[in-house]
Amino acid sequence: MRLIAVALLMAASAHAEKIIIKGSNTFGAAVGPKLIEVYAKMHPEVTFDLERKGTATGLGGTAGKGHKGHKARAGGKIPAWFEGGQMPLQRRLPKRGFKNPGRVCYQVVSVGRIAAAGAGATVDRAWLVQAGMVRRSGPIKLLAGGDLAVALVVKVDAASETARRAIEAAGGRVETPTPTAAPATKA
Repeated sequence: MRLIAVALLMAASAHAEKIIIKGSNTFGAAVGPKLIEVYAKMHPEVTFDLERKGTATGLGGTAGKGHKGHKARAGGKIPAWFEGGQMPLQRRLPKRGFKNPGRVCYQVVSVGRIAAAGAGATVDRAWLVQAGMVRRSGPIKLLAGGDLAVALVVKVDAASETARRAIEAAGGRVETPTPTAAPATKA
């Protein structure tokens, strides 16, 4: 330990005007900068707090952290959700069902609502957005409900069988994109 301190003092002597060593094992008062300041100048890449919390700082031998325990250790941080060891909230709550990650959430439009379009008009996403019937992105599905007296060409992502029959009965047609075939898997 004494050799390390002497080595630091020798390195510090280049930066300090005077460093006094009294006795064989103890150091006297330094007349120059503190050793920690010299170390900071020699190693500018060090970013942690160089002023240590030793016994002379007034924080005692435990540096204000108390005795032992989790918070006295290095990196002893307690996360905000920690409840002191009692059963945590996410484990106390009941679990039911599951969320299907492959679920397709359609925006629905009824046949009666698109009757406002003129005869022979094409009802597609652009028309539905302009009319305020569709507000967000995603697939659109046509459902039965209401009466239709004019022939329309309806271009949507999906349509119920009853809605398709109602459009065709009025003289129109429903166009849906052809589904893409899933790649064949080897069994």
